[in-house]
Amino acid sequence: MAIQTYQDYQALESSEKIGLVIVEASKRLMGWVNHSGSIYKISAFDYVAIQSIADSGIALAEVSSIALTTAGKFYNDRSENIIYLRTSDSVNPNSKFIAMTFRMFFSNVSIRAANDLASGAEVNWLPILKGTSEFGVELDNSNQLGFALEGSGKVDFINDYEFWQPIFDKVYFENQRVFIYSWNRGLPISQAKIIYRGRIQSKSYSQSVVSFSLKDFMNELRAPITLQNMEDVAGAKLNPGMNKAKQRRLYGFVKGHIPTNIDQSLPLTGYPLTGTVAIVTNTLAVTGSGTAFLNELSIDDTISVDGGTTVHNVDSITSNTACTISEDFTAASVAGQAARVFPSHPKKYINRIHLIAGHQIKEPSTTVVTALSLTTILVADTTDFFVNDKVLIGSEVFKITQVSNNYLTFSTATGTLLPAPTVVLNLSVKNVYIGNKLLEYSRDYTYNATTSKITLDALAEFNVAPIGTLPSGTVSFTNTSRAITGTNTFFKKDLVVGNWLRGLGQSNWFEILSVQSDTAATLRTASSYTWNGATQIKRPEVYDDGTSTLALDTFGCTENGTSTGVFIKTAAQIVKNILENAGLSSSLNAASFSAAQVASEHKLFLVIPELFGSQSTPKIKDVISQINQSVFGSLYQNSDFDLEYKILNPNKPSTAENIKEVDVLSFSIKTESKDIIKKVNIFYLKKEFDAESGSSGVSVYSKASDTGTYLAASEKEFDVKTVLVDPGSAIIFAGRWSLLLELASSVITFKSKMQASRFKINDVVKFSHEKLYDRIGSENKVKLASVSAAKKTIGSSNIEIDDLGNSFSRCAIITANNSDHFSVASDDDKAMNGFLTDAYGMQNNDPLTFGINLIW
Repeated sequence: MAIQTYQDYQALESSEKIGLVIVEASKRLMGWVNHSGSIYKISAFDYVAIQSIADSGIALAEVSSIALTTAGKFYNDRSENIIYLRTSDSVNPNSKFIAMTFRMFFSNVSIRAANDLASGAEVNWLPILKGTSEFGVELDNSNQLGFALEGSGKVDFINDYEFWQPIFDKVYFENQRVFIYSWNRGLPISQAKIIYRGRIQSKSYSQSVVSFSLKDFMNELRAPITLQNMEDVAGAKLNPGMNKAKQRRLYGFVKGHIPTNIDQSLPLTGYPLTGTVAIVTNTLAVTGSGTAFLNELSIDDTISVDGGTTVHNVDSITSNTACTISEDFTAASVAGQAARVFPSHPKKYINRIHLIAGHQIKEPSTTVVTALSLTTILVADTTDFFVNDKVLIGSEVFKITQVSNNYLTFSTATGTLLPAPTVVLNLSVKNVYIGNKLLEYSRDYTYNATTSKITLDALAEFNVAPIGTLPSGTVSFTNTSRAITGTNTFFKKDLVVGNWLRGLGQSNWFEILSVQSDTAATLRTASSYTWNGATQIKRPEVYDDGTSTLALDTFGCTENGTSTGVFIKTAAQIVKNILENAGLSSSLNAASFSAAQVASEHKLFLVIPELFGSQSTPKIKDVISQINQSVFGSLYQNSDFDLEYKILNPNKPSTAENIKEVDVLSFSIKTESKDIIKKVNIFYLKKEFDAESGSSGVSVYSKASDTGTYLAASEKEFDVKTVLVDPGSAIIFAGRWSLLLELASSVITFKSKMQASRFKINDVVKFSHEKLYDRIGSENKVKLASVSAAKKTIGSSNIEIDDLGNSFSRCAIITANNSDHFSVASDDDKAMNGFLTDAYGMQNNDPLTFGINLIW
């Protein structure tokens, strides 16, 4: 039989089994001599397949001639065994760290073939490959997490002393890549099939064997997610304890998020005052230039002059440019110096700027096409506009009550019919709270989606403070005067610096600067009216870092990192972005991520790191596992060892490949019942701060299983901590988890020759065997299951398939109208098709048919 493809080779009853192994290694290149000008060379250079050469970590470009070897380039003259190189700065490369990664080629037979298994330069594949362990891909299906387990193994070589002794301890093998292929001499070299791709974890050397222990690329997902530190934020005023905290990364719809204060008064340096000051030696008077003492200072604050070694208590404040200190200034006179304040109480101009995330945040916008009414408009696009979102039109904010096709309906009317093309901006940042006080956009805060910063207005806390009445006496205000007097008042008890007063019925409020006695106090600004009578009071709870909590709802990041890019809000998008940021873009199967996004459009949220102020980040693997658990996602390596992503959907495929009984050398089935549950609890919509409760919060939806309760008599509850946002999604996934975990899952393991190595992880296959038991809901022996492990060597394969609680047999599917009815359908049709049941979920009241065609 002629063979043209690897599939032809797999089908052969017997054949020559050839293994091809590529091992990468690195070494420092030294011993350069000058060739001409700034070009240097090394002779007797016998490296055909150079992967890269770097100059102190900066990659150099390979060129095809000496003439093209300009700064930052190299030329490998393979015919003369000479390498030519010019460093980036044209200096002698012996003074630099020139690192080279190259490839070595091995086989279990002597062959000469292209080094790239295509059309590249041919090399001799050294026939010293002794053998390999079993390699493959396996899903961790405990609790249906669907995360690929790390594949480990070993490759052994005959210890050819002439080859290994000169290099074993002199080149760098650690953490280098290894590629293992299965091949047959009758195939084109391009048809060699990769069966493993990983990195060297350790090496060993004996008199007869040189071995490398390997782990595949899933091991790279154990690395922590990389984020910048807070100290890298330009202009940030941070408590030193926050310098190493991470700038957080946000995905999707984040609610109750606590941003990071980057506008703090610091313990050692205080907070800078506006303008400059002058102080004469041995005097108390401080004279300001461009200062705002009445706004920024209070009595009992302390101030220091930059460069000074002492601080001074503020004793009085007479104007924006004049104040006094309590003790003489003993240092040399200064003028035009910056000063800093150490506040005695929270200030309304400090702690104003907070960083939402370490990246730009999504800011959706669209334009009006036409206005149907004062409350409903047709817009160009409603992507990323949702019910309860708050949108900005001109300077007014409106709340969305309905999104239908490209129509938006608001809870309140616009003043006029909106003309085209009025911009409708969906506020990235909304539901902003200080404690339990809801702030209002524009009046109390603004934000910048590009810098990812929110800025509090100086009067934000004042605006949301409740209005009360001064409990005792009456107060006299005098127009143009800062002094107020009380009659039968108790200012010392009832007032504190930072309270605000106004006469009953008056419009303007005035802030208390100081309290002298029970009947005398001073305002920060002069009264604009004369008043004597009952007085109203506001007691703003001014934000104080470490005591107050600022929390908000916000959109997360986008695919291209800009505020106008495609919003990342689904599982597939988040996982893909995390892997891309980890430098794994070239290893992703993009089509699988696109298909997974269509399969699950549930809205998610994610904050990395989860804990505010954290100085470490979670592992990539752990974050992706949390996402997978939320939506039944799977991240795994396909047969080409690229990363694929898939959402579990136990629909029966239009055609499922049949595992032929003749291909099965042996099989075994293991059914685990330890995970059968009585009830599933879905935790969703986790908030770092919930304004209503005043602490962190999370929502829970529970779903009980009759099967688990009454048949399995289980008392076990299963908690699923998800990153779902919507209660509707929580209800859906509670039902799905309950369906999966009310029955035991069966794993079928079977051995085969090379024929079964065609199966890939997550393939849905039909397994039938005369010795198999009857399938649920029928009397036939055709079982549908998903491939959960595919392990192979150069010439054999072991496959595991998981029925996931018989979900492939139990879940409904819409069948073609012309399909046979249940009574005349074949066993294969009954396994693959869906059938209408009677009112009790059976076919013709047959109890054997109960429990199938359930809604997933």
